[in-house]
Amino acid sequence: MLLKRDIFLLAIIAPLTAEILNGSTRILELTSWNIFLGTLFPYVLLIIILAYLIQETASFANILFLFPIAGIVIEGLITKSFFNVWFSDLSVLGGVGVWGGVQWVWTISLVASHLFVSFLIPIALTSFFVQKIHISRFIAYLSSGILAIYIIWISIVMPVRYEWYWIKLGILVFIILLLIQFSKVISIKNSQSKSMSFWIFFLTGLLFPIMNWLTSFFIATKPIVIILTAQMIFISIYLYFLWSQWFNKNTTKYKRIAFIAWYYIPYAVWLTLVGVKRTAFDYGFTGIFLTIGIIMLLIIAHYRNKTTIIE
Repeated sequence: MLLKRDIFLLAIIAPLTAEILNGSTRILELTSWNIFLGTLFPYVLLIIILAYLIQETASFANILFLFPIAGIVIEGLITKSFFNVWFSDLSVLGGVGVWGGVQWVWTISLVASHLFVSFLIPIALTSFFVQKIHISRFIAYLSSGILAIYIIWISIVMPVRYEWYWIKLGILVFIILLLIQFSKVISIKNSQSKSMSFWIFFLTGLLFPIMNWLTSFFIATKPIVIILTAQMIFISIYLYFLWSQWFNKNTTKYKRIAFIAWYYIPYAVWLTLVGVKRTAFDYGFTGIFLTIGIIMLLIIAHYRNKTTIIE
């Protein structure tokens, strides 16, 4: 049977965490097949590929090499927002920190965001509900082929808005292949440090989206050196946290759930407020749904963790 439970959950969760639960795609837009096929479906293919690549890594911590891939695929190869200074979602970051035709502040912020919403969070949530995720080579290769065809097609039909179009896309593909190869042949030592408390995971989950916004959008008018320095400090702290804690063999999946729950609290508050203020019921519904989901997830995680300790 091709559509196993783990693949089904990955396919459902990835578009939710990456696009809908953070307000990037509105519920009302889901009635459009263009939105579904062009915006949500690539996440399904991508998460299946990433889950398969995790199985192929040389060590558990080697997943660190795979972190940039989700952001590169979505924002670099599909939307092309890395290079497009007219991209609709750029806001105050449009044209900030452009060097070599790349909007570096936006690129770093979006790669960091996709690391969680398009990669680690859907993997962690699926692992929470199923005992083990296993992706067959056939499914992984099929997903890769379909995604490649989609990227090539959209690259041809999308108007060329920047110089060295195909060369830049080729460089991105090369970087992805290089990262995959590194994850297989270069072994990163797994952390032996003590796993921190639930409250540390709560706090780091809550602070990630806030700090990501603060080190990009909220200081967009500052000198580029200050912005990039702030981003590098922010990214370095979280990469260390992921290596020492997220991939720590002593860290339970319930602590990762705590991180995820608090990660989405700022979005739940923002979506609910926007829904009330603008009378945009779909935003409000998403915010309320997300709030209820966070509470239920924490209750289930607490109950399972308590049961595991007793056993």
